[in-house]
Amino acid sequence: MMIRVRWAGLWLLTALWLVPAHAAVIAHVDRVVVPEGESLTLVIESGSDQEPDLQPLQKDFDVLGTSNSKQIQFINGQVSSRSSWNVQLSPKHDGRLVIPALTVGDEQTAPINIEVTKAGKGAIVSGAEDLFLEVDAEPKEVYVREQVVLTVKFFQAIDIRDGSLSKPELDNAVVEKLGEDRVTEEMRDGVSYRVVHRKFAIFPQSSGKLTIPAVVFDGQMMVANRGRRAYGGFDPFDRFLQQTRPVRLRSDPLAITVLPQPATVTADWWLPVQQLSLNETWTPDPPVFKVGEPVTRSLRLEATGTVESQLPDIKAADSDNIKIYPDQPVSTLSGNGETLLASKEIKMAMIPTAAGTFTLPEIRIPWWNTRLRRMEVARIAPREITVEGGVAAPVAPAAGTALTTQTVAAAQDAAATAAPMLMASGSEASNWVSVAMLALWFATLGGWWWDRRRYRRSATVVPVNAGKPDARLSRVSQQFERACDIGDARQAAAGVVRLAQLVNGDERLKNLGQITCLFADAEVVKELERLEQHLYGHDTGTWDGNAFKARMLPAVHQLSQQVADRRAVQSRQSLPELYASG
Repeated sequence: MMIRVRWAGLWLLTALWLVPAHAAVIAHVDRVVVPEGESLTLVIESGSDQEPDLQPLQKDFDVLGTSNSKQIQFINGQVSSRSSWNVQLSPKHDGRLVIPALTVGDEQTAPINIEVTKAGKGAIVSGAEDLFLEVDAEPKEVYVREQVVLTVKFFQAIDIRDGSLSKPELDNAVVEKLGEDRVTEEMRDGVSYRVVHRKFAIFPQSSGKLTIPAVVFDGQMMVANRGRRAYGGFDPFDRFLQQTRPVRLRSDPLAITVLPQPATVTADWWLPVQQLSLNETWTPDPPVFKVGEPVTRSLRLEATGTVESQLPDIKAADSDNIKIYPDQPVSTLSGNGETLLASKEIKMAMIPTAAGTFTLPEIRIPWWNTRLRRMEVARIAPREITVEGGVAAPVAPAAGTALTTQTVAAAQDAAATAAPMLMASGSEASNWVSVAMLALWFATLGGWWWDRRRYRRSATVVPVNAGKPDARLSRVSQQFERACDIGDARQAAAGVVRLAQLVNGDERLKNLGQITCLFADAEVVKELERLEQHLYGHDTGTWDGNAFKARMLPAVHQLSQQVADRRAVQSRQSLPELYASG
């Protein structure tokens, strides 16, 4: 029987342990009068494990952080548990505020009234020790995209930990920090302050009223520790064990008037800046222009008081006689602590396609001078260039053209014209002329015989790349094919130019632009232009070496046959026939 009583007592104790006592939810604060900028602690206690709903606090308070704990007690055979939440609150404004009723499970806390005293200038005051913010923006009236400088000064006369300043967040403006923070010392009302200076550049993107939101400082303020005093009143560990209190400072919002672009300004790109320059450089310098050879032109735009995203594109006008292949522009942004400096540079390869004298047109960048409040234009003056002649495309004679017949006909016309003059000169002169003509006839006959004999010998010579190719052509062709196989565009370009030199027998061919005129096939010309674009243009994309090889090898072979045929025709026509057949 005793065993049964003991087991019954054990079950009773277990039941009491598992059933917590449900006490009403309560809430209290550590203080009801709070200086502006300082925080307070809200404590919520409940017998429920459910978390409180803190959403109603967002109207008048910032929730800086929360922590929770749980206590279990066993008193006089009764078990109770309590959950506690500590909520750090920062009032959003001064005056009489109410911490509203908060829901925890099925229960609610009672509202709590507090008073936030105004400290002035967004400051926290504790006797002679204080923290405060000063915020200003200049100018107060700007044009759209014009720079506004926001200056934030944080004054500190007490120790803080883990402090941070917020960056203004604006949906209709670009915000950039201006350089690094600057720290100075200032005296205010007999108090020495450590002052942190921070600046932001703001660029409104639309006209109207621009509201710069409050700048917020969050940190931990040191709280005097009166509970610890070592011998002599000094404790070397006091700083490390000292308690802190969360603190939040909030500046007043600022209003800026943003004007639209002036109606009198008709520029395609609206660019309000303090100063602007446009310059060019050449590689080589001075530039030397030759047909088919690239020259690099660099254009650089620098502006004070703007960001790189607001700089316009720099474009050079196209020309029928010059191919232009621009690179991707390179932009930079830097600051000197007072304003932003933006730049944009573009390099372009310029390849002349014809010899002669041409004029590179003027380049103009209109801009609005924010200091003088007027439009100005940055210019690069027109430039006259002289392009040295390149290699003209060899043109084969038309099929069936009888140059020997034309030569004989011309000689006959000349003889017919000269005959009356010879007859009119008298018999003696006629005899001497007859002797001279006879000697000339024998000399011509001998020359004809010798050239005819030489022609028969030369007719057996194999043209370049016809039949068995020479060693150089074979070696260059192999190098070209290997470059195409591995996708080496530069080596492929060098190889096809060298092939054109060997096939055409002309060492003056130096680049892709010069050999393009050797090919009549439009698809071949396109392949050469694609390779040129890949090498010199900014939109390089991918280059297909196998497709280039497949197109160029037959084209080079066809060019070789054309050159051989042309040389054969020229060899046969090198000596005029004395008598036309027929």
